Amino acid sequence: MTSPRPGGLLLVAEVLSEDTFRSDLGLGRADRVDRWRTYLESGVPELWVFNAGIAAAPLPTRAGLFLRNDAGTWRPLEVDGADVVATFRDLPVVRAGVVRSAAVPGLTLDLATYWSESCAEG
Repeated sequence: MTSPRPGGLLLVAEVLSEDTFRSDLGLGRADRVDRWRTYLESGVPELWVFNAGIAAAPLPTRAGLFLRNDAGTWRPLEVDGADVVATFRDLPVVRAGVVRSAAVPGLTLDLATYWSESCAEG
């Protein structure tokens, strides 16, 4: 059985989970899929990766990677007012700012609002 290929997608958003964060970030074979490489090789234009609270992941919690596919290499998307809190594979990990998709016209995400609404205690 072959896995479906993500060709034709404009943007992939991954929310890291305890079980799959390694494959989400291309770090191992937690579920036998290297999503990082698969999305890149399939020509997915953008990859947004969120860490909402997985302490073991190499990205700080409540931060993310916002990447664009530049001829087969992940490069950072511009984030207005970016609060860069770390790097991963020499790419900025951002906690706050406004992400503007280059692949999906008009799509924006205010990270401060996202984190306050998606990670609210309750």
